[in-house]
Amino acid sequence: MKGLGEGLKSLSSLQKMDLNFRGCTKFKDKGMEDLSEGIAGLDSLKSISLNFSECEMEDWGLFYLSDAFKKLEFLESIILSCYKCKWITNEVLIRFGADLQELDLLKTVEMSFKSCPRIWEKGVKHMKNFLEDKLGFGLEIYIE
Repeated sequence: MKGLGEGLKSLSSLQKMDLNFRGCTKFKDKGMEDLSEGIAGLDSLKSISLNFSECEMEDWGLFYLSDAFKKLEFLESIILSCYKCKWITNEVLIRFGADLQELDLLKTVEMSFKSCPRIWEKGVKHMKNFLEDKLGFGLEIYIE
C-alpha cells in the first residue's frame, strides 16, 4: 500500500474518494498506516467512502485511519465498511467515535461493523453516543 499512500499525497485538491479493498486479505495494519498517511494529506477532501470488508487489519489499522480523519478539516461525509473484519475490537470503536467529534463540518456518517465477532454492545453504544452528540440527532444501531 505504500505506493497508494504516496500517490494520494499528490492529489491534495481531491474532494471525493471511494476505495474498495473488500476481500483483500493481505491488507493489514501496515497497509492502513501507509494509506492513512496519504489520506491525511488530502486537504480538500469532503467525502470519503472506504470498504475494508473481510480484510485482515486489526485495531491499529483503524487507529491510523482515525488519526488521518482528524486532519481533514473539510470532511463532511464518511462511509466506512468493516463487514467481517474479525480482528477489530470495541476499543477502536470508542476511540474512533471520540475522534469524529473533532470534525466540525461532519454531517453524514455510515458505518458497518456487521459480523465483527470482537465488537459487541459496549463499543456500539459508545460510538452511537459520540455520533449523536456530534450530529445532533438520534441513531438506530443494530447488532447482529
